Parts: sequence; C-alpha cells; structure tokens
Amino acid sequence: MRRAADRPAAYPILEVRTDWQPAQPAPEPMGSKRKFWFRSDAAGGRDCLFKYPRSDTGEHWAEKIAAEVASALGIRHARVDLAAFQGHRGSATESFARGGRELHRGNDLLEGAVYGYDPKKRFGQSSHTLGNIWAAMNYAFVDPGTARRAKAIIADGGSFSSALARLRRLDPATIAAIVDRIPDDWMSPPARTFAVALLCYNLNELRDLAP
Repeated sequence: MRRAADRPAAYPILEVRTDWQPAQPAPEPMGSKRKFWFRSDAAGGRDCLFKYPRSDTGEHWAEKIAAEVASALGIRHARVDLAAFQGHRGSATESFARGGRELHRGNDLLEGAVYGYDPKKRFGQSSHTLGNIWAAMNYAFVDPGTARRAKAIIADGGSFSSALARLRRLDPATIAAIVDRIPDDWMSPPARTFAVALLCYNLNELRDLAP
C-alpha cells in the first residue's frame, strides 16, 4: 500500500541476518517471549535484542512507538528499531548496559519493594501498577524524593521542569505523526486509531499527575 504524499516517511526496517555475530550473553533468560541477542557492524556495532511479538498483539510496533514518544519527551531510553529475521517481524532493542552502566531489572526491584510480588509469574501479572512502580523507585533510590521526581530518568542531565515542559508541549498531532510512521503493512488502521487514542489518554493522565 502506498503512503499518501503528506504522511511522514515510514520507519526503516532493520533486516537481521543469520551470519551476524551473537552478542554476549546470547540467551536472554528474562521474560516468556522468544528473543535473542545479536551484534553487527550493520547495526552500528550495537548489542541488540531481537524480540518476537506474540501473535496479533502489536508488541513490536508498540515498543517502537514507546521509544519514539520517549525521544520526543527527552527521556533517556533504549533505541528500538522495527526489525525482521528470517521472515519474522519483531523489534530490535539496543542494550543500555554499557559504558559502565549496569542493568537492574524492574522485576527485581518490584520483588524487593512489593510484598507478595512474584517475578516468575508469566501470566495474569496484575502488580505492574503505578503505585507499585513508585514503591520500587523509593526502594531503589537513596533519596525517595529524587525517585518521585525521576529527574535522572526523565531528563538526561536536564532539569525536571524542562521535562515537564516537553510533556505539556506533546500534543495529539505529534503523537499521531509518531504512530503514522509505522509501515502500513505492520499495523492495521483500527490498531493505529486505538494507539493514538490510548497515548492521548495516557498523556492527559500524566499531565494530571505532574505538579
């Protein structure tokens, strides 16, 4: 399907090749979805995690949209590309555990902060609530106020107020443009409409939470 001339260019697709060097460690034990690590000069020499989406979930384009929204807000995030491997569509997420940084998984933080949380539960997980996430951040950060302001997470060296300003400037047109760059054959029109509506709803909810 051809894209209209006034629509933004579609996101490129990273074609993952079978001869690309597996990154270390090659297996990824966390989570229930199929995935594998790889590394290639064609991918910028980055360690990336290719993730297979579950059928009819849109998990691959959802990860790409989340990364692009984070970029629009100036939030530090892992780079995500739409990707394909041996005819399978998915997403490729760059590892951010590099340059002296270590990965602390959200499941591990929730286990330490939330009573009764089971990190091994694969289905019906209902503990990923905003309240529990706040509790995990309070548990992980020395200064709970810093955790709640999330300065180190939201603004990469910038101020919290500037991050809030970006949040208030993010409008439905920008959100629609981000979603519209998902290729037509990767996302159905109903899914596209729903994604924009859901993101706009969440944006309003975040604005209500912001001081």
